[in-house]
Amino acid sequence: HPHLKKVDLSNNNLLSSGTIKIGEALHARCVLEHLNLRSNDITMEGGRRFAEGLLSNASLRTVDFSNNDVGALAVSELLMATRLNTGIHGLRLDGVSLGVQGAVVFHE
Repeated sequence: HPHLKKVDLSNNNLLSSGTIKIGEALHARCVLEHLNLRSNDITMEGGRRFAEGLLSNASLRTVDFSNNDVGALAVSELLMATRLNTGIHGLRLDGVSLGVQGAVVFHE
């Protein structure tokens, strides 16, 4: 039976509340490999909660978080989650301000 491998939710005004739900769903057994969350007005709380979901997901390979104003703390947590979850090979952050803290984590 077919499994959903790629989802493009870009430009859907998910906000942080929708992103938190997606992050919670990542804890569940899923086979999703590519997720596009570009331009969804996601703020810091949504970014942080999504990063938590990334830690326990074994199937996700790429995430596009571009053009969301998640802030430096959430960027740091997203970057750390991708380091700890070695299955993730791509995290796009185009148009997202890294801030000093995010830049330090990115550089490490």
